[in-house]
Amino acid sequence: MKLCPIVPLLIALSVCFVRSVEAQSEATPEVHSETKDAGEAISEEPAEPWDTPTHLALYNALTNTFYTETSALSRVSSALAVGGEIDRALEVAQKIEDAAAKASALSRIASILAEAGDREQALVLLKNAVEVAQEIEKPFEKATALSETASTLAELGEEEQASVALKYGVDAAQKIERPLTRVFALCRIAAAQTKAEDKAQALATLTQASEVVQLLSDERQEVYGKVAIASEQAKAGDREQALAGLTQAIEAVQDIQDQMSKTPARNAIAEALAKMGEGRRALAVAEEIEDSMSRAFALQSIAVILTERVSVGTMREG
Repeated sequence: MKLCPIVPLLIALSVCFVRSVEAQSEATPEVHSETKDAGEAISEEPAEPWDTPTHLALYNALTNTFYTETSALSRVSSALAVGGEIDRALEVAQKIEDAAAKASALSRIASILAEAGDREQALVLLKNAVEVAQEIEKPFEKATALSETASTLAELGEEEQASVALKYGVDAAQKIERPLTRVFALCRIAAAQTKAEDKAQALATLTQASEVVQLLSDERQEVYGKVAIASEQAKAGDREQALAGLTQAIEAVQDIQDQMSKTPARNAIAEALAKMGEGRRALAVAEEIEDSMSRAFALQSIAVILTERVSVGTMREG
């Protein structure tokens, strides 16, 4: 497995450490004692938390007041996994009390294991991640965690397990009170269903999302909802319906009263069209942006997207 270097992370954390020591010199002995205990989750040695890069990372993350303990442990677990220290990453991940953060951390580690060819351990972790995700109370976080885990399962060819996880995800998404948030959750689930080669179910999920869009009274939210749905419909193979949805989004922009809000809405539509290869239509939408600088950025973004499409197409042909 090709491992990403963690040196930049450790340098950044070292800077945070120095600043933390300077700002809290009187509290250092007490903090040292507490973080040494936390460090035992990784190893009983060395005696000092900064004797190795791993312990330095954990020490700084846990003593940096900018992060919550959950955030700190999640970041350290990810850094360790990317650095190839899987056992230590798992030890840190198991200390995460927040179910959503823990499920996400386990899924990330599983993905790294899968890339390294350790399919068996990756599947064990993903099964654990699904179980942990079931404990999440907030429906959006639950749907998101299950979508993430299902996507990794699909990448490993475990479509059946992915489908089971996504059914739980749909159930969670249906409990989300805010319509636009529910739409985004359903779109994430549909994306995972497409990855699991269950495109028919993905389109059915997107139909549910389209019904939710009808509940939106804010034109801006309507545009973003339609764009999100259209993007996933295109990936699931229903290009015709996707283009119809983007046409509706273009019309909805006209009803937005705030002129400044029209710019990001048009930009979102233009990018979605460009990703579908509809270059001319994307440019036409971008040209409607009144602010010259915003219009220039939109046109630049379209150019990049279209260029990437050509590059990917060339690579596939080659």
